[in-house]
Amino acid sequence: MTHWIQFILTVVLLWPTSGQANTSSLKSFSVKPRSNHAVILVHGWGRSPRKPKALWESKIKPYTDLTTLKRRFIDLGFSAVHIVEYDDLQPVDVMASTVAEQIHEILSRSKRSDMTLDIVGHSMGQFVAAKAIVEARRMKGATYRLADHVRLFIGLAGIVRGQDELYPCTIFPDQCGGGGTLEPYYVTSGGPGSSEVKRIFSENFEVFNRLKKCSVYSEADEIVKTPYHAASFRGLGFDPKNMMDVEINSRREKFHNDVKESETIFKKIVSHCYRLVRKP
Repeated sequence: MTHWIQFILTVVLLWPTSGQANTSSLKSFSVKPRSNHAVILVHGWGRSPRKPKALWESKIKPYTDLTTLKRRFIDLGFSAVHIVEYDDLQPVDVMASTVAEQIHEILSRSKRSDMTLDIVGHSMGQFVAAKAIVEARRMKGATYRLADHVRLFIGLAGIVRGQDELYPCTIFPDQCGGGGTLEPYYVTSGGPGSSEVKRIFSENFEVFNRLKKCSVYSEADEIVKTPYHAASFRGLGFDPKNMMDVEINSRREKFHNDVKESETIFKKIVSHCYRLVRKP
């Protein structure tokens, strides 16, 4: 009986949403190391070195640690996986520039004009990465558009269309107004659709319409709540052939962290998101 219960739970967790076909084994997604491809991981809010150490260790560090996710991509066969960092107590433009500079350095070191990237942003990292993609072309010494190198853009528990309410603001209210780092997510200050995070995608529609992009989210997200499906790229008019929604059915109220830690969720991310590029 126990084995049957485990089997049923596994099917429920891995069953695709929106009428998609069943997931494949990760064995079918094994990759051969390529010198002209890299995976870029961008962490979420909470990584500033200026935060109190006790607060960092007890509440924030687990939400920004991407070492498990990096290892899973390496185990899958990707030979170059980089975690880029930024100080989230800086203005959003500075955060994005910091990320863009690190990606620019990775591209420069490769000395490959055909270098391609899979960019994975977790939580606020999705927004920061998106802004970096459109800001990178303004960088000194950059003779390219970063978007031209992006093969796949994956958002894990991010926010695309703004939030009416954000849980971290109940803990860090000073970051939710007056230019705070969480303020760009809000839609209430200027009406529906007015959030800066949504404007990034709408004002750069042609750039993001061409990109292959995948959003991973869940109703069980304890951080992205109102609405939880604000993580989806749908509803912005993008070409549906270049998008994939992965809604995770989870009973755990720890999805915001699980999405980058859970092996089960990682399998679903790979088997769904990478359909957009056929294979990793």
